[in-house]
Amino acid sequence: MKRRQKADGAVLVDELVTFIRRFVSLTPEQACVCAFWAVHTHAIGAADYTPYLNIYSALPRSGKTRLLEILRMLVQKPWFTGRTTCSALMRRINGIHPTLLLDESDTAFNSEREYSEALRGILNTGFERDGVASLSVKVGGNWKSSDLSTFCPKAIAGIGHLPSTIGDRAIPIELERQAKNKNVERLKKRKIQPEGTSLQKRISGWVKRNTKTLKQADEPPLPQQLNDRQQDVCEPLVAIADLIGGSWPNALRQSIVTLCANSASQDEDPHVRLLKDMRRIFTAGKPDRISTQDALAELNADETAPWSEYARGRPLSATQLASLLKPLKIYPQTIRVGNTTPKGYRKLDFKDAWSKYL
Repeated sequence: MKRRQKADGAVLVDELVTFIRRFVSLTPEQACVCAFWAVHTHAIGAADYTPYLNIYSALPRSGKTRLLEILRMLVQKPWFTGRTTCSALMRRINGIHPTLLLDESDTAFNSEREYSEALRGILNTGFERDGVASLSVKVGGNWKSSDLSTFCPKAIAGIGHLPSTIGDRAIPIELERQAKNKNVERLKKRKIQPEGTSLQKRISGWVKRNTKTLKQADEPPLPQQLNDRQQDVCEPLVAIADLIGGSWPNALRQSIVTLCANSASQDEDPHVRLLKDMRRIFTAGKPDRISTQDALAELNADETAPWSEYARGRPLSATQLASLLKPLKIYPQTIRVGNTTPKGYRKLDFKDAWSKYL
């Protein structure tokens, strides 16, 4: 019986991947993650964490809304919305724990402060089962603060990147505008809805048969390339893949690592980016120390880095460099370079931060 259930699960995921890629131009890795995430929304009762899908693009008309519409047919209790009130958002999540499919997130984050801050609060805490956010509710004639649950699966689509604190809870799905020669079908909802509904019911049935096993399963081995937060949120997807077996456990792990690695530069913390760039400078033939001026020249010369326009369009300065490195316990000091003794940095002082953050 277990062998049959595993085979059923493997066939189901394979069909989900095929179905999603019929209508949206996705890489195999992106489609794999989206398929397992759709299954995960039905198995949310067996999970302590949930990964967000960060569906983004640089330009409009790249398939973000279409992907949400396809997922809407597959996930459990879909709630597709582009905008609502912060009160309605929090109450609905607390009440029915839907699968939130949030479109045009770039607009939401740039809207009035109350809604934007409420959304951030929900997304900052809603990746784990005990996540809550506070809302003022009227009890009788008085107002009191009440903690509402923010935990539910969430797919967030928009132009540009999510704030870094939220992006750390998400698997990035970067979309590009479809080339004219791409063989992707037009999305005719009425025509394909029965097929989507059938797949949704099969997901629900498979999850019901396997929920107890998922709850009792040991923690699965997780890719070491992921950071601690990424490992937490991706664990439920990996657990489902391991239960299904076959080639899917390896395929899903590789897909997650590929997508997360490709997003390493998006909305990257400037301290981490600086550590990476300083490691590159020291590795590229520099001695064990470098003057501040030489370090700035190297950093500001890199056209792919943010440093040449870091200070409101002006290059990174010595003071700003020191300020960025100070929280990492790296400080400028007098060094000897040839016959001169300028202020600068030693390679030795970076090694601890490199091992911790890179």
